[in-house]
Amino acid sequence: MSKKLTRQRKWLLGVMGLGIAAVVVDRTLMGDPTAANASSAAADSEALLIDAADREADAPVPVAAPVAPGEGPLDLSDFSERLAGLTPLGQDASADRADAFAPPAAWVVQPLAQPEPGEPQAVSAVLTPAEFERRHELNGTMRADGMQIAVLDTKPYRVGQIVDGYVLRHVASRLAVWECQETGESVVLRESE
Repeated sequence: MSKKLTRQRKWLLGVMGLGIAAVVVDRTLMGDPTAANASSAAADSEALLIDAADREADAPVPVAAPVAPGEGPLDLSDFSERLAGLTPLGQDASADRADAFAPPAAWVVQPLAQPEPGEPQAVSAVLTPAEFERRHELNGTMRADGMQIAVLDTKPYRVGQIVDGYVLRHVASRLAVWECQETGESVVLRESE
């Protein structure tokens, strides 16, 4: 059972051969980069030790040359400050919560604010139903957090909110029903196409 050397297998062997050749060239001609860095670091530290032994005790210590970015020790001061701000070891931040599986308060999405009962609403001059239809455009309708919302002139309004003396009474798919506070007349605004 001999397997033929097909065109696909020739390509695979060629690519594998190129990969092996690249590794061999890298290791033989270029050398091992970690070994070079380690040997130069060892030579630098040995030179510092010899210099320290030769100097007198009162002589000033020479300052090392600046190190290129990424080659010197890392500055971990920001990281240590963030760690210091965390909950101390042994204390659990979730111990203050009654339910360990409940998300923290900062994660909970706050629902849209409901109008306060008895809160005075700003009422401008009451428009006739025809004027209200001409002045305002229904941009869309939606349901959010169980509330019906009508988007009128690019601003969202919940059922019960007042615009120009008209109260939003009902929101359906692509339409909203507004009722005049003074006359009780209803205006049905449909979403523009």
